[in-house]
Amino acid sequence: MRMKSLILLLLALILALPSIAGAESTEEISGYSRAEGHRYVLFGSYPTEEDGTVKPILWRVLKAGNGEAWLLSEYLLFAAPIHGDYQHYAGWESSDLYKYLNEVFINDAFSAGEQLALLIRTEDGARVTLITSDEMKDASIGFASNNDRLCEGTPYASVAVDPPIFELPAPNFWKEQRNQPHLFKYQKGGFKYSPWWSRTRSADYPHEHRRIMDEGKIGRISTGNSDLGVRPTVYIDLSALALTGGSGTFADPWVLSAGAEEAPAAPTEAPAPEATAEPAPADAPQTDPAPEATPAPAEAFPQSAVEADPRFPALTAEGFLPEGEEEFYLADEENGLWLYASQTLRIEINRRSAPNAKREETVWYEAHIYSHDPGQLFRPYHYDEKLIADWHENKWKFPGEIVAANHLVFAINSDHFIYRVARTHDPDGGGALGLVIRNGEILFEKQKNPASQAYPPLDIMALYPDGSVRVFVTKDLTGKEILSTGATDTLSFGPILVQDGEISVRSKQFGETFQPRTAFGTAEPGHYIAVVVEGRSSGHGQSCIWLAQKMQELGCLNAINLDGGGTAAMVLMGVQINKSGNFGGQNHRLVNEVLGIGYSEKVQPGD
Repeated sequence: MRMKSLILLLLALILALPSIAGAESTEEISGYSRAEGHRYVLFGSYPTEEDGTVKPILWRVLKAGNGEAWLLSEYLLFAAPIHGDYQHYAGWESSDLYKYLNEVFINDAFSAGEQLALLIRTEDGARVTLITSDEMKDASIGFASNNDRLCEGTPYASVAVDPPIFELPAPNFWKEQRNQPHLFKYQKGGFKYSPWWSRTRSADYPHEHRRIMDEGKIGRISTGNSDLGVRPTVYIDLSALALTGGSGTFADPWVLSAGAEEAPAAPTEAPAPEATAEPAPADAPQTDPAPEATPAPAEAFPQSAVEADPRFPALTAEGFLPEGEEEFYLADEENGLWLYASQTLRIEINRRSAPNAKREETVWYEAHIYSHDPGQLFRPYHYDEKLIADWHENKWKFPGEIVAANHLVFAINSDHFIYRVARTHDPDGGGALGLVIRNGEILFEKQKNPASQAYPPLDIMALYPDGSVRVFVTKDLTGKEILSTGATDTLSFGPILVQDGEISVRSKQFGETFQPRTAFGTAEPGHYIAVVVEGRSSGHGQSCIWLAQKMQELGCLNAINLDGGGTAAMVLMGVQINKSGNFGGQNHRLVNEVLGIGYSEKVQPGD
C-alpha cells in the first residue's frame, strides 16, 4: 500500500512539471535593455476583445535572471478603483483591488499550473500586484521618459464594467457610474491612451494613490476613481514553465506554458503581507546640514547646447547675436511666440494651452532666458530704490511702469512682499512676512512656522552672483546664515516646486486650487525658466503640483512658486504678454517691484 502511494505521488509530481517535448530552454528569456528595447512573452489568458473573447496576455519582460522573470502587462486589462469605499481607505494590502487581483483575477487569468509559477517578490506579499511609483520612473526597466509610461487599454478594458467585488458606499459618485464603460482616454496625435494605477499610496493624501496621468506624468488621485486602468505585474519561476515558441519581439513574443493542470488553485483569501519597514517618501524635503558659500561668478556663463528657434537671425555658437548686430525682437501673438536676442541675452517665450485636471481650458506661458554675461542677472527692480520698503500703496506702480523706468528686457512679478507689510502696517507685529533680503540687506525677517498649513508657506529662494539659485523651507536657515552663503537677494513665497531636480513635497501640500500662478527657477547658471499661468478673468488656472511637474519637465533644478492671482505677470520689451485682470484700466495690479533682467534703450517710459 505504501509503495502504491509513493508511485502515485511520483506520478503527480511528474504531471505537475511542464512538458519539455519540443520546448526550448527558458534561459534565453531576457529583460529590457537600451540596446534591444522591450522583450515580450505570452503567459496566461484574459478577456481581450469587446465581446469578451479570451486571448493570451501579452507581457513586457522587465527583468530576467536566476531562473526568474518580472513581467508587466503590455496593456491595461480592466478599469477599477483601488478601493470602493475610498473615505475609509486603510492601505493597499487591505484594498478591494489587492483582494480582487489575488482572489479573482488570478483564477481568471492563470491556470492551476501557471499559478504554481507565480512568485511572491514584493513587500505587499501578493502574487499579482501593481508596480510602484518609483518603478514607474526606473529607466533600467524602460521608463526613462513620460512617453514610456503611455499605455492603452484592450478593447475589453474599454467596455468592461467594474468587477463585482468592489463595494461602493452610497451616496457615491462612482456608484452612479457603475455598470457603464468608463476607462478614461487621453489622446496624443492619433494615439489614445489611459491613466493607470500604481500600488503606491500618496504620502501626503492618505485616501489617494499615485498614478499615471495625462502625457505620461506621475500624479495622484482618489482611490475611489473607477476610470483608471489596471496593469498587473507578476514575478514568475521560469523553471516551472516551458518555452514553446516565439523570439521575444512584440510581433513574435515568447510563449510560456505550464504542464499538468491538477495543481491546487489560488487560495480564496489573499496572502497576508510580510511586515516590512515603510520607506521614507522619496520626495521628503531635504535640508542642508550647514550653509555653504556659493562660488564667485565665472568670466562667462557656460551654455549647454540648446537649439534656438529657427526664426532667430544667425547666432553665435553660444546662441547669441554676433558683435555689432542690432538687438532682435519678434512678437507673434497670433501664434503665441515671442523672441529676443542680443550679444548677451536670448529669450524664447511660447504660449501653451490645455485642459487642467478639472478639464477646463487653461493658458500659460513658458519662458527660457539665457544669459551670457555674469553681470546680467535676474534681480528685484523697483520704480524708486528709496521707496523699496514703503508700504503705502500710493507709492506702488504698475509692472510696465517699473519695467520702463529700468529699461528692462524681461520681467515677471516677484514675491509681492510689500503686500504683507502693508497688511500688518507694523513689520514688528502682525503676521509672518517671510525673509526679505534685497541687495545683501535684510529688510524683514519674520519667517513662518514650517508646520503651518496656511498659504503661502513663505518658503525661500536665494539668488546668487554666479547666476545660481537655492531653495529653502521656511526657517531652514536664518537671514544671516543665508547671507553667509553668498546670497544677494531672496524671494519669499512658495511652496518650493523643485529642489535639486526633484519635485518637492511642499508643492503637494499647498496651492491645490486652480489659480493664476507664476513660477521661477534655473536649469543651470545663466539658464533661467519662468512660467506664468493665466486664470480667473482669462482662464481657469493650475495647481502648484502641476506647476512643479511643469518646471521639472522644462529642466529646472530648483524652482519656486511666486505670488499669483492678479499679481501674475510676464513682460517682454515693455509689453505685458499674459492677461491677469483689469486693475484701473490696466492689465495688472499695483506692485512695488518686479523680477527682471536685461537692458534695452528701446524700452522707454511712456511707451
